[in-house]
Amino acid sequence: MELTERQGAILMRAVMEYIHTAEPVSSQALDERYRFDISPATLRNEMKILSDMGFLYQPHTSAGRIPTERGYRFLVDKTHTLARGRQEKRPNIHTLLNRRSVLLEIQDIAELLKELAVLSSNLVVASLPARNLVIKEGWEEVVQEPEFEERGYLIGFTNFLEDIERGMETLQPDRTILVYIGKENPWTRLKEFSVVAASCAFGNGMSGTIAMVGPTRMKYQKTITLMQELLRELS
Repeated sequence: MELTERQGAILMRAVMEYIHTAEPVSSQALDERYRFDISPATLRNEMKILSDMGFLYQPHTSAGRIPTERGYRFLVDKTHTLARGRQEKRPNIHTLLNRRSVLLEIQDIAELLKELAVLSSNLVVASLPARNLVIKEGWEEVVQEPEFEERGYLIGFTNFLEDIERGMETLQPDRTILVYIGKENPWTRLKEFSVVAASCAFGNGMSGTIAMVGPTRMKYQKTITLMQELLRELS
């Protein structure tokens, strides 16, 4: 069963609202923010249908709703479609790379990763197989996300990164942006995290894979746009 245009619009707004607030999204809050031209009862019913279809779930009977992996996937797929169809507001990666000059040294790449981490609120990992090196930047940014307040989340995230480090050499994005949401990732059974990855040629013969890693409540639209601009500037 495909979503109607209205259901798709409601789902997009619900996912974006949860990404922004990290709080379960109620139909009332959604209507107050986005002013859907439908009755409150209709909006509640549409959100229930989206839950029944597996795009949202309700952690408690009296709570709002949270996106499932399927809900996040809907947002990501729409983001790719929109990016192909029109010019989105883009971060100034060109200026960022100009400040780094040509990425000839490891330190240049590390500084680039730091700036990408600040812009995306993710931890950014670069694997350079020819140098047998993995660089990680952005711990200060990613641990600010509210998920890390939960006991044990940081341990799980650290284990997830170790699995990614071992698996990045087998990842072959071939300049295509890959997005793994939760249990979609091919490296581990841990499912509380997401990865946006692509292969890059940095300069001085160095090539490798960059991955932006964070909670499943990742700012997917911003992260994907950053990766698109990075690939465009490095091509």
